[in-house]
Amino acid sequence: MTNQLSPLYDKKVLCLFCGRTFNSKRVRSSFIRMEKIESDFCKVYKEETINRLFYEADVCPACGFTSTESFSQDFPTGAKEEIANQFINWISQDFGKERTVFEATKAMKLAILSANLKKESRVVTGGVCLRLAWIY
Repeated sequence: MTNQLSPLYDKKVLCLFCGRTFNSKRVRSSFIRMEKIESDFCKVYKEETINRLFYEADVCPACGFTSTESFSQDFPTGAKEEIANQFINWISQDFGKERTVFEATKAMKLAILSANLKKESRVVTGGVCLRLAWIY
């Protein structure tokens, strides 16, 4: 019996909004094989299923707030209330498994929504938007 290493691993993530800890997937760097870099700096990988962009957004299954590693820890006045109102009807969803293109785009859209509600800097919000465009 061989124990083959998976290209994905679990990373413990702390939700910036509700403070709960959950698992989010990441791609092992040893599995990343780049084919080329497009003119807009989008990295094209040799294997479509092993795309680190798919796993940049961490979706909290408990509250729905979604962040990336570039989000700041601080929330401006009123932002937490706005986020709570927006995600009031959130039904728990598990993004902590291998993602399809559809799931990756959904996670990035949630990250854009969260960034806007949290009033993240334009650089951070723009970076998430660019990554969503690259997935498309």
